[in-house]
Amino acid sequence: MSAFTHEAGVWEQSRQDDDGVGFVCWSRHRTERAARRAAVRYARQRRALIRAGGSLSWAGGLREMETGATLWLDGEGVQR
Repeated sequence: MSAFTHEAGVWEQSRQDDDGVGFVCWSRHRTERAARRAAVRYARQRRALIRAGGSLSWAGGLREMETGATLWLDGEGVQR
């Protein structure tokens, strides 16, 4: 079993066709808390860089690796 339990990443519209979710992993973490912090940081970075796009263009993602459940957060940590 892997020591990593969660992934953090971003939403990309082009990925929706591949897995239906649009999640692109940028990092893996041992705890949900660490993944959540990374997802919020990624959302803040995306907000500064991207001005147009789909509904989750500025969202960071947090995904549980075992179940694949994904939670989308904005740069303030609020669920989208």
